[in-house]
Amino acid sequence: MRQSHHPKHSPGNPRPVTRTAGAALLATAAASLGMGAVGLAPASATSRNVARAHSVAKVPITLWTLTSNTNEQKAETAAINDFNKSYPGGDVQVDYVENTAYKTKIAVAMSAHHPPTVFWTWGGRIFDAWAQAHQVTPITSQLNSDPAWKNAYLKGAWPLISYKGQIYGVPASGPGIELMFANQAVLDKAGVRSVPTTWGQFMHSAAAVKKTGAFPISLAGATEWPEMIWLQYLTLRYGGPQVFNNIAAGKPNAWDNPAFLKAAEAVQMLAKDGYFETGYSAVHWSSGQTDELMAAGKAAFQAMGDWDYGSMLNVAPKFAKSPDYKFATFPTVPGGLANKAVVGEPAAYFAIASDATPAQKKEAVAFLKDATTSRAWNVNYLEAFGNTPEDVNYATDLLHYTGGKENLTFFRMAQHATYLQDYWDQNLPSAVVTPMLTDIGELFDLSMTPQKFVQDMDALLAKNG
Repeated sequence: MRQSHHPKHSPGNPRPVTRTAGAALLATAAASLGMGAVGLAPASATSRNVARAHSVAKVPITLWTLTSNTNEQKAETAAINDFNKSYPGGDVQVDYVENTAYKTKIAVAMSAHHPPTVFWTWGGRIFDAWAQAHQVTPITSQLNSDPAWKNAYLKGAWPLISYKGQIYGVPASGPGIELMFANQAVLDKAGVRSVPTTWGQFMHSAAAVKKTGAFPISLAGATEWPEMIWLQYLTLRYGGPQVFNNIAAGKPNAWDNPAFLKAAEAVQMLAKDGYFETGYSAVHWSSGQTDELMAAGKAAFQAMGDWDYGSMLNVAPKFAKSPDYKFATFPTVPGGLANKAVVGEPAAYFAIASDATPAQKKEAVAFLKDATTSRAWNVNYLEAFGNTPEDVNYATDLLHYTGGKENLTFFRMAQHATYLQDYWDQNLPSAVVTPMLTDIGELFDLSMTPQKFVQDMDALLAKNG
């Protein structure tokens, strides 16, 4: 199970998670094979029913992915074995690696120029660097020549795994999004009929809740990333996607934007008004304290990823299954440029190292199509263990599992979002992420002004962007 800043899809501080996902950094490669090394179309969907000819020699390829759950590994292995039995010469050899160990393992493989053929990875800035160095194999032509395959995934999945017009991988898991969770019973006591949909309504509701003696907001601020949810959403709402796009692109003084400053002032107002629970800066989300506060009726709201539903089922199953446990999109702001946008990740990915031989690349492409669009992978593995599928055709199968109705709602929210913005701490250089989170913590603690934050981040980005 992944342990990360965001329990579904981000690297960082370890903690328990409720969904399988992985974090991966890519493998290194020899550029001599070039981007055109894979000029072969993947096997068709009917290939899984084609008997392998005895004369076809096996082509071993290695797959590195993340999970420490043995039951999940069995489900993944079954999907991989299906491919090996149906693809002529198929011989995918999987290595399951725990999150923390994986980071070291893949780093060593990169340094030694001996990466796995196929690997689990995220997109974003780090991936762009690997693509620029020709360490990964583009599969754009194969996807474009097979629209049914390409359209099996969310349309928003491609930007994070693309570089300069080329696509370098396919989704290996479904989307994860961040939402506003609420306890309706607490809101009822405050005279609030429903989860607020606008920032004005939210502030009014928070003030009403505070008068009842409950905390308006349950917040785990010890590792800062839950605080980042508030700051990122408000920045996105006020300024639209381009604000962070400029930051991710390393443009000078990109943090010094009115939308960011307005968002920072808004979250500091929440702190100044005492809307967070007492001692929030020492609370870890993994402890379950924020969920316990909500379930006990001591807090009204929590901005958190969709994985909180699984967490609440563990922490307070009675409340999680009650009609009082509500969730909705993050509130809109007046005149917002991205009021229908969602913060989240469309997928984690599988990609192919460019060190692989042409035969290995051909088999790897076939595997990516066969496995990630199969029922064995999407339903028997992902959905059966509480994840959303990557192939949209299997989404309604979620309803057959515990929590499936909620997971299907999360999936549809990601699918129909006008824009899906990746988590800040996943799409910036690693040298920037840790100090950024530290500074966000100081913003929420009121020990740093928005202006000082801007100065620090612009200096960091100039140095490490």
